[in-house]
Amino acid sequence: MTREKTPPFRFQILQKIAVLSTDSTGWTKEVNLISYNDKKPVLDIRKWSPKGKMGRGITLKAEELEALQEVLATLQIEQGEINYGYGN
Repeated sequence: MTREKTPPFRFQILQKIAVLSTDSTGWTKEVNLISYNDKKPVLDIRKWSPKGKMGRGITLKAEELEALQEVLATLQIEQGEINYGYGN
C-alpha cells in the first residue's frame, strides 16, 4: 500500500491589516488577509513569532466575518469591561 504525499502547506499574506498587541517575548497578535494553499483569501487573526512563525489562530470567511461584525456591534466596552448589549 503506497501513501500519497501530502502537498506542502503554503500561505501568502496578501494584506497586513493590524497588529492588535505584542507580548513580552515579541509575539504579535495580528489581523491579516491570507490565502492558504492558493485558495480564496480569508481574514486571519493569530499570533506570530518575531521570526515569522505562525501560532494558533482563527480564519474567517466573508460570511463569518459579517456575522462577527453583527455580534461586535452589540457589545459595549466601558472601563476595560465587555458587556453584551443588555447591560450585563
